[in-house]
Amino acid sequence: MVLIVPYLESVGIPRQEAALGVTLLSSLSVIGRLGFGWLGGRMPKRYLLAASYGLVAVGALLIAFVTQF
Repeated sequence: MVLIVPYLESVGIPRQEAALGVTLLSSLSVIGRLGFGWLGGRMPKRYLLAASYGLVAVGALLIAFVTQF
């Protein structure tokens, strides 16, 4: 999380927009953790783990190829 702002600045995104992106990412992470925790009591955990790894992979690809906010 600490290096996301410098990375986004290096690809041309202004500092304030990069900071907003990190804020949104952190907020959605909290919501996702709570949601997956709630789902963990109701669904098989191996499926939730697979889904969470898939979402992390998609997020990493999106961050890798971002050029604008």
